[in-house]
Amino acid sequence: MPHTRPHAFYAVVAAHGFKQAAKPGRVILLLGGIGVLGVALFPVPHVINDSNLHTFMATIALGSMCLWPVFSATKEHASPSVLKHRGAWTSTICLAIIGLVFLQAWWTHSHVTGFLERLLITSQIGWLMVALRISHQFGVRASADEAAPTVSPHDNAPDLQVPIPVPM
Repeated sequence: MPHTRPHAFYAVVAAHGFKQAAKPGRVILLLGGIGVLGVALFPVPHVINDSNLHTFMATIALGSMCLWPVFSATKEHASPSVLKHRGAWTSTICLAIIGLVFLQAWWTHSHVTGFLERLLITSQIGWLMVALRISHQFGVRASADEAAPTVSPHDNAPDLQVPIPVPM
């Protein structure tokens, strides 16, 4: 599937460069990227056939890409909302619900399985892009705040030293 290759590339690159995310989440994101690459490398030979390697890699990819947000949550107070526990749990639950709906359609051979698969993949990569963007903006803001010198309003006041007359 040609749409899986960019997904795999983004996940692997993000796992390496997403330094604000906790390490377990980055490892799971890397596994998801490898799983997506495996899905592309081991395609299903025919619509009515099945491929054990494809199914195995798809399971790793879909599970990892749903779970990485909660494992990326950090306890640092100064972190973007997507990496705090509430944001991480919310995104994981939403992705898991879409994943479970897809699995139910797949197991029952529903006519909307293809649509749900694309919806799940789009949701997973879309959330990764949103998380990276928000984290990047947060990092740029935090870096700018750290780099800005702290200036008090009195620092720019002219030095007015008036001599006080001393009686003799």
